Amino acid sequence: PPSYERFLQAGSFDAVYGGGEANVAVSLSQLGAEAKFVTRLPANPLGFACRNQLRGWGVDTSDIVFGGDRIGIYFCEKGASQRPSNVIYDRAGSSAATATRADYDWERILDGASWFHFTGITPALGGENPAIVFDACETAKRKGVTVSCDLNYRKKLWTRERAREVMEKLCGYVDVLIANEEDSADVFGIRAGGSDRRGLRRRGPPAHRTVRPYGGGYHAARVGFRFGQRLERDALHRREGVSFHQIYHQYRRPRGRRRQLRRGADLFAAGG
Repeated sequence: PPSYERFLQAGSFDAVYGGGEANVAVSLSQLGAEAKFVTRLPANPLGFACRNQLRGWGVDTSDIVFGGDRIGIYFCEKGASQRPSNVIYDRAGSSAATATRADYDWERILDGASWFHFTGITPALGGENPAIVFDACETAKRKGVTVSCDLNYRKKLWTRERAREVMEKLCGYVDVLIANEEDSADVFGIRAGGSDRRGLRRRGPPAHRTVRPYGGGYHAARVGFRFGQRLERDALHRREGVSFHQIYHQYRRPRGRRRQLRRGADLFAAGG
């Protein structure tokens, strides 16, 4: 919906072409790297529009496969203030969801590649997609290609049990795993000590933990998780003997011209 309207209020919807892996490809292209996006789209104007959008951002679309009847859609109601975002998926029977292993020639697609990235959303589409991603990861490791995964658990697409069953196998091929506390707890049952459900460290410095969560005989590499602070206020609370309110009242800036004159000195006194 435009602006921050609710689904029930909206009389129109803005169309945006993207996705977890597509966003990574576009970002890499804008940073000057060569990026290729691989998927399956319908051979209709919507599929062509999606491909053209990616082309416009400098992404290589030469290995996009065309087939199926419809493009996958999700409707996103953007959150505002304390109201969270809300997503409704409409992806059943889409071109990507009905793809087969025969659609992708990974030996050719990954020829000359240095890095392969996927997210947990792709295998969550079901059908042959878990096997498709498995084929890609297996081929990438055989070719010496670095593999990364954004765990990106989506409870509206699959269950925790199914996600763990699939992702444990896939992560055996992953060199770099990107996950937050909530995703790692939902999928692997790994919980970060000293943090609450929002991922805020209650005490101590940011933890960099190296864990080996994938048992059961999978040849998983050791994977690092970064548990950092998300709020400046949380960092201020951890300073010994100094409360957030003391810092606020000590360094609050006056209004008007005096604020401009004192701002530099205040920041310097506060340690930047």
